[in-house]
Amino acid sequence: MRFLPFLRNGRGKARREGQNHVPFYLGRNFSRFSSQVEEYRTLRTAIDLMSQGRDSKTILITSPGPGEGKSTIVVNLGLLFWEFGRNVILIDCDLRMPSLHKAFALRNVKGITDLLAGNAEPQSVLTHVADGFAVLTRGTVAANPAILLRSLAFQEAITFYRDQADIVLIDSSPLLVVSDTIQMVPTMDEVILVVQAGRTRRNDLVRAKRLLAAARGNLLGTVLNKVEPRESNYYYRDKSYRHYFQEGQVTRDTNIRRSAPPTSPPAPGS
Repeated sequence: MRFLPFLRNGRGKARREGQNHVPFYLGRNFSRFSSQVEEYRTLRTAIDLMSQGRDSKTILITSPGPGEGKSTIVVNLGLLFWEFGRNVILIDCDLRMPSLHKAFALRNVKGITDLLAGNAEPQSVLTHVADGFAVLTRGTVAANPAILLRSLAFQEAITFYRDQADIVLIDSSPLLVVSDTIQMVPTMDEVILVVQAGRTRRNDLVRAKRLLAAARGNLLGTVLNKVEPRESNYYYRDKSYRHYFQEGQVTRDTNIRRSAPPTSPPAPGS
């Protein structure tokens, strides 16, 4: 299980100075090199390490109930993978209460629902926020979300976007609230479950994990979100480490790519 801090509202330096950078949830409140952002980088690294050698590209991020922070984690992880030089696609599959278009100030006119209904082409519904970073919004309101997400068209769309990117992060509806999310699970390479400290009930977490297991979902891990700083004893929270963190903006290093899996040592006598 990974831990993420409780992030309070604020106004970051870039917004105060009116600079126009890639929208970045954490960057609105914190420096690129703040301890809060570093915790998200730790999560990104953990996902990378656990996925090595498994060709995992499509990751569904969900939660047992609403308001536990899954959509924010989708946005932040996507931008931090992009920062690391990956080609990233975010897809809003919360067809009842979409939010990715709000995070990036996009028009939610055509999106995944229009593609699945046969009213759009896969490339035409993508919005390229930056080079190597694209967002697919919900689009038109769907009458039957669960049916769309279980369709062959959805499987074909995921396969298409999987071939276009290094990583595809999918936002979703709460697992225990509606049946939409469980329809997608068999199509995904990995699933990450987000729970909120002090909010998610243990019984709900158990139920969610059982549902994922029944759908043969590959649960990569669980993220405990909105942990109060006083509940965590990470070394860099001590003021003596404050010089490790400095002001900066989100930039992309295209020279950093996914490292190859370690090779086996040569056999004796070879």
